[in-house]
Parts: sequence; structure tokens; C-alpha cells
Amino acid sequence: MRYDISRDAICYGFFMRLLKRVIVVVLLGVILFMVRDDIRYVYQLILKYGDKPSALALSSYKAVIQQKPVAGVKSNLSGLTYSAEDRMLFAVINNPPELVWLTTEGQLVGRMPLQGIHDPESIAWSGGNQFQIGSEKDGAVYKTQVDIQRGAMQIISMVKLEGYDKAKNKGLEGTAWDAKNERLYAAKERKPIMI
Repeated sequence: MRYDISRDAICYGFFMRLLKRVIVVVLLGVILFMVRDDIRYVYQLILKYGDKPSALALSSYKAVIQQKPVAGVKSNLSGLTYSAEDRMLFAVINNPPELVWLTTEGQLVGRMPLQGIHDPESIAWSGGNQFQIGSEKDGAVYKTQVDIQRGAMQIISMVKLEGYDKAKNKGLEGTAWDAKNERLYAAKERKPIMI
């Protein structure tokens, strides 16, 4: 028995395979376009730092406590830093803007409103009674002086971060203070991820 496959069926099969490949290529192009800034940033990091192993050996780090509710704080607790001066943890709440301080076991000790800082997302202790508080909405970091005894906070200065201010809810999410070099690091959440 002999089957005749028509020329139209062969052309149709070829066309469908070609169409599938074109669709896959277009989809890959769209995905790459959407993440291009992140890819470019990671590439720049690789060029700058290479594949150097971390001196901190973070891959072997295991958290003792994954998540702990803080009595007296309903939600929106964000950012966490340790003050060697006060021997306490400090965190910010973004809505309403507040600064809270806790024991190292996570017990709430005190709180105060953050006047003049909108949408605080991060905090870093920078020595003495000074803290760097990051505001996602403003794309800025505020250098503050905090007196927990009087429940008072004073803004010393403010720095706007380039590229962080128009990020809506994808902006400044973390700050860290390098005491040795007196340098502030700021982390952007996404689009693109940045430090």
C-alpha cells in the first residue's frame, strides 16, 4: 500500500514548525527585554568582582530564628539594625512611620514617630546615636540623631539616591553602614536590582 503525501501537507507542516520557532524566539526576546537592566547590572558586578569567594562564608549560615512576631507591632516592620551603643535592635515601621527598639530577644522596649520621613523601609546604625533611615517613597536616606531616653529624633541631613526616586514600590529596601570606611550602602529592590 502506498501513501501519497501532498505537497500542501508538507508545506503546512514546515510552516507550522517555522511558526513555532518564530514564536519562541519572539518570546525570548520579550523576556530578555524585560530583564535587560538586571542582566546588565549582574554583568557589571561580575566584571567588577569576578568570582571571588565570600570572606563571610554566607552559604554556611543558618538562621536560628526564621520569623518572630514582635508583641506590640501589628505589621509593616521593616529594616533591622543593631546598636552597639544601646545594645539593642532598632527597626522601622513604614505605616505609620515609626522607629521601634527591641531587646536582642525581640521584646519591644520603645517606639517613636518618624516625623518628616515618609515610607521608611530600612535602617542602619552608624555609630553613637546616629542612624541612616531609608525612605522608599522619597528614594532618599536620612541621617538622623536619635535620643531614645527622650523619645526624640532629629534629621541631620538627607541624600537623594539617583535612580531610586521613581521606582514606586520597587525602590530602596535596604541600607547598611560600613563603619571602617564610613560608607553607606543602599539596596534597590528591583527594576533593576541595585546596590
